[in-house]
Amino acid sequence: MTDVMENPADNSFIFVDKPPNMLSHETTSWVGRILGAKKAGHIGTLDPKVTGVLIVALGRATRLIQFFSGMKKEYVAIIDWKKDVSEQFVLGKFSKFKGEITQTPPEMSAVAKRPRKRTVYEIELVEHNGRFSVFRCLVDAGTYIRTLCKDMGGEMKDLRRTASGPVTEKDTFIMQKIVDAANLAKKGKTSELERMLVSPERMIGIFGMGKLWINRKAALSIANGAPLAMPGITKAGDFAKGDYVALFLGDSLVGIGEALVGSDEIKKAGNGLAVKPMRVVMGQAKLLEKD
Repeated sequence: MTDVMENPADNSFIFVDKPPNMLSHETTSWVGRILGAKKAGHIGTLDPKVTGVLIVALGRATRLIQFFSGMKKEYVAIIDWKKDVSEQFVLGKFSKFKGEITQTPPEMSAVAKRPRKRTVYEIELVEHNGRFSVFRCLVDAGTYIRTLCKDMGGEMKDLRRTASGPVTEKDTFIMQKIVDAANLAKKGKTSELERMLVSPERMIGIFGMGKLWINRKAALSIANGAPLAMPGITKAGDFAKGDYVALFLGDSLVGIGEALVGSDEIKKAGNGLAVKPMRVVMGQAKLLEKD
């Protein structure tokens, strides 16, 4: 008996160019409703006025959000120094704030207002004119650019996220494009929407997560909550102990777990446990369907 075809938007990601004057939550909910997803979530919150890359997870893909969070973020910002300053002054400020910094989240944020360490990997001047500077920065997830501007002695006037991990603004779609694709899909023309949606398997490739291929017996054991033992592995990619690892049965994602050993040890065909499963996405019923 053939099952009713699943809405592809109920197990996928989409890269949105968030518009200004919308909460990240509002943007995410709106995209989910337009595409008919049963639920939706996002990776990395943006303030209402901030635009740019917002990764939205749809349907069952929301269960994988934690594995793609924590990636570096890139921003382009405008800072107001409140008075005319020289380019040398700006470069001097930037040099002092490159590297590890300590930030206290702003009052408007939803997290605890405790000082915490973050790293500014890159900060460069794009353009300078009197009291205003445009700059690009690459920072840890959870870095507040508004706070960074304040700590440097200025005030943030505008901000755009240009990348979230490996996903750049060139990979995103504006809201109107998503609406147009959804309307075409309702008429049976699904190619444009399919181009926009990113499967969990493709997402793992984009983010460069380590991979392991396992046999059916191991997949069934994992679906029942057991850890992955080395004899169940048929092929291994490259990863280190403690990394997130995606577990595949053929081309299908079974789940994601934490590597208990590095891939080098697995490739030696040893014994013992290899991965502690953290999220199973293909249950026993789905696995049995593949028989």
